[in-house]
Amino acid sequence: MKRCNKTMMEKKKSNLKDKILVATIIFLIFAANLIYASIPGQKEKNSNGDLPVYNVFFMKNLFTEVDLNDASTAMSLWVNELLKEINPKFKLKSEFIDNINDIDSSSIKKVAIISLNSIDFLNYKNKLNLDGAFVPIINGSVFDEYIMLTKGNIKKVSELKNAKIGMGLKKNHLISYLWLDVILSKNQLPLADRFFSLIKESEKESRLILSVFFGQLDACVVTQNAYDLMVELNPQIKKSLKIIDKSPGLLTTVTCFSKNFNNIEYRKKVIEGANKLNTYPGGKQILTLMKIEQVTSYKDNYLDNLKKLLKEYNKIILKSKN
Repeated sequence: MKRCNKTMMEKKKSNLKDKILVATIIFLIFAANLIYASIPGQKEKNSNGDLPVYNVFFMKNLFTEVDLNDASTAMSLWVNELLKEINPKFKLKSEFIDNINDIDSSSIKKVAIISLNSIDFLNYKNKLNLDGAFVPIINGSVFDEYIMLTKGNIKKVSELKNAKIGMGLKKNHLISYLWLDVILSKNQLPLADRFFSLIKESEKESRLILSVFFGQLDACVVTQNAYDLMVELNPQIKKSLKIIDKSPGLLTTVTCFSKNFNNIEYRKKVIEGANKLNTYPGGKQILTLMKIEQVTSYKDNYLDNLKKLLKEYNKIILKSKN
């Protein structure tokens, strides 16, 4: 019975992730369409009579648990429906990128928007001339929180010496690794790779939570949202597991404009369009699939906690090298 419940919960979690990924891609394509639909004087056709093509870039490390080919197929179907209403005089080409370094000063000029993790945004905003545009509100907040879950009599992180801990894939959850090392340092403990006997990575947060629940791991670090979903599916998880530490609210993703689109009026129209997604049926459906309440404009102070975390982490690394 436990194995059956475990399988069902992982399947529900995976299906939800699929829907959120597809809806995220749809929303970004929709926003890019608004950009070009709102800019007068765009060249309608190139020399061979085809509509001009613009790029929308997605960093692969934003998406987990979904086959990108399946996501692209689903995206195309949805975009075709959106294009019937928007009727743009251009085409969009989506591209999934492995590394932020794949984008250079030349290719960024052809980009409508780009969605990337917030650490890359901070590191490359000046180099690529990016401006934060908007972020989603999930469960009433623009921030994610990471939590450390344990089971049994463990009450603080120092009691996890030589324990087995589960983490999301580092390429997708880098912030959680930085936060973990900062927490260990604040407790005068070694960095994670020397403190724990095993760091087990998984692309599914639900699997990590269940591994602690069934005693296969001593602890795990997952998002608060992932934990809340698992508790909703199985209330026993809340009774058996305990949260012994929690990160501050951290902005993990930013959707950006290229500074080549520097007309304030055009940008305002795009953001207004994003903020009005919940005012018409198609927009409401996108928001429902994404499991978000609304989209809101990006603000620089949303990154304050992440900047503080990065500063603390860099101090720790510098100290460890001396």
